[in-house]
Amino acid sequence: MHVIVLDISGSMAWGQRAARAKAYAAAIVEGARRSGAWVALLAVGGQHAQWVLRPRAARRSAVQRMQALGCGGGTPMQQAALQVEEVLCAHARHYPAAYRHVWVLTDGRVRTVPMRPLAAHEVTVVDFDDDPVPLGQARRWAAAWGARWLLAAAGCPGLAGGRDG
Repeated sequence: MHVIVLDISGSMAWGQRAARAKAYAAAIVEGARRSGAWVALLAVGGQHAQWVLRPRAARRSAVQRMQALGCGGGTPMQQAALQVEEVLCAHARHYPAAYRHVWVLTDGRVRTVPMRPLAAHEVTVVDFDDDPVPLGQARRWAAAWGARWLLAAAGCPGLAGGRDG
């Protein structure tokens, strides 16, 4: 199971951050689809965290839904973290042997670092802060969570480094 948390806040509208994050998410969905894994997609922006795709077998239609998302407002990541934890726990009850991987696609520009989804086996924070002098918040966030940190500029590794589930 791959849960993708997609930051669509106002700061992700700068440059091509949101478009690159959506492309990255699409690559994760495609990798999950090829391996037969489940995927869920949570968009975080404005005042809400909203499920674009609830957990299910990965399909290309998830990418189409995601492309229609606009950017703006704040980044309610604490709300998102609670929703992700709820979905992961429900999935774990039904599929206890399934591997659960959370992908957070963000520029890290949040006021407070949310709680780490404890039901996740693996968490990857993908950093889209491409300013000439990046703030480094996503990297600090990943370190605080004990998560893997990837710089989005390095390209999308797909599902490399993690197990499918």
